[in-house]
Amino acid sequence: LHTDAGMTLVSVAVIDDVSEVIMLGAVLGISSAGIASASNQIVTQIVKTALFFLVVYVVGFYFKVPERLNKFVENSRTMGTKLSYIFAVLFATMALAYLTGIHVIIGAFFSGLMLSKAFGEDREMHRTIMFITFGLFAPIAYSWVGLNTMLTALITNLPLLVAILI
Repeated sequence: LHTDAGMTLVSVAVIDDVSEVIMLGAVLGISSAGIASASNQIVTQIVKTALFFLVVYVVGFYFKVPERLNKFVENSRTMGTKLSYIFAVLFATMALAYLTGIHVIIGAFFSGLMLSKAFGEDREMHRTIMFITFGLFAPIAYSWVGLNTMLTALITNLPLLVAILI
């Protein structure tokens, strides 16, 4: 991760994940609205995500939120204060994503992009966030996925599963 090749690999994986979340939102919309509006759902998800990115970009970068946040946090002496600001920005962008009708993980991703300018070089902050993420949030997310997985649906739609895997 600390080389150009590693960062490129992670960037490509993140772009892939974000595009999958966009498509998942479209598929979920199709399942509730019907197949007739499939193309409308896909276009709607892409437009919503683009508008969300534009809002986060304008608010975050035009108003220099990362720089202002960094200056404000530099005066704080505790890691807890810094983490509080990070989580406030994180939850605010996730809430905005939810209210926009896109998946909250896209909000989290864009807040990470914005906050990387403010805290990108802080190794202690990076380690703390990694610890919290992998120690708390990732297990909760995977538990939620496991709880919502219906194995009977996979078995009854075995040809579809095979087609997806191929």
